[in-house]
Amino acid sequence: GTNLIEMLSEVGEYGSIYRIDMRLRPDGASGPLTRDLKGTLDYYETWGQKWERQALLRVRPTAGCPKLGQEFIDRISPFIFRKYVDDVEVTETLAEMRNLRARSISQAGSDISEISRNVKNGPGGIRDIEFMVQAVQILYGGQYPEFREGTLFEILRRIHQSGLLGENDFKVLSEGYNLLRRVEHRIQMDDLQRYHFPLPGPQLESLALSLGFESGALLEHTLFEDMRRIHSLFQGVFRVEEEREDASKILDLEALTPYWESKIKQAGLKDPASFLKSIKRLAEDSEAPHLNSKLKRLLKGLLPRLMKIMKTTSNPEEALQTFERISLATPARSTFFTLLNDAPRTFKTFLQLGSNSPYLADRVVTYPQLLNDIRGLSEDETRP
Repeated sequence: GTNLIEMLSEVGEYGSIYRIDMRLRPDGASGPLTRDLKGTLDYYETWGQKWERQALLRVRPTAGCPKLGQEFIDRISPFIFRKYVDDVEVTETLAEMRNLRARSISQAGSDISEISRNVKNGPGGIRDIEFMVQAVQILYGGQYPEFREGTLFEILRRIHQSGLLGENDFKVLSEGYNLLRRVEHRIQMDDLQRYHFPLPGPQLESLALSLGFESGALLEHTLFEDMRRIHSLFQGVFRVEEEREDASKILDLEALTPYWESKIKQAGLKDPASFLKSIKRLAEDSEAPHLNSKLKRLLKGLLPRLMKIMKTTSNPEEALQTFERISLATPARSTFFTLLNDAPRTFKTFLQLGSNSPYLADRVVTYPQLLNDIRGLSEDETRP
């Protein structure tokens, strides 16, 4: 297999036969080239990352047994396209995709003037459009099966037809993508992976004429304007609340840095190390370890709000202890975290209760069903 890949990918006198990149397989370059169906599905179910969901959007059977290939696609679909997506999933997915995109821009070079002429990887380039479409596929593909397959143009049109993308934005993305791809194809006609359109001069003039533009200056102006609009849309889609994204990183720490100690103390807590231990405890369930990744994801969504609310309570330490005790006492912790993520006022009332009345907090620990009463009180703003 390795020899075949090298033979097909090798660049000779007349170019390469076919470019093949096997690094996206399970376990990357260190993993076996092939696995059986069960082993592959087990990998994604146990270790699958968000970027792998993005990579699998384009998976298609191209050789071997078509029936087996289709079975893999059918069985991997629930991993790629989630039927239910909460706010935490949206935030984490957009943040991770935004970071991947930022990495691809940085890898394109450090010269700003050079990057701005990169129709593939530069800001507002083809990658921006691909990432926006792929984000919609990942987050909405479970609800809209028509988003799952097709060319980028086809999926973009379906997103527009669904009402998720307005007319003007659809026009910016579709027309911009068309021009960027045409430019890319022209500058790669000699089979070299070039992505920068030429600087002003004979080459730019020749490129402009081949694309139907009167001059190189007009082509350059049109490209820069299209890329500016595309990147503006990209920034709107991938804008993540900095505070939320920032505080959620605490769960990933092995030990506290001075920066995080300061942040935790600002929330009113005297012992930052104890706080870190507490939240790590809440992110693990020894009786249901298969839920740990879900617990961590949900808790990441709660952390920014938790730290913000604790600042406003009369006794942040008591509020934290109440949160920890009730979370551990609740039979379905993931359901409890989901409730608090979906009902921020309930979360605030709940923490204030723990801060002001340890007795009532103890009653909730003993009788978790009282949480429904707290939710009713916090959501009824007209109630005295």
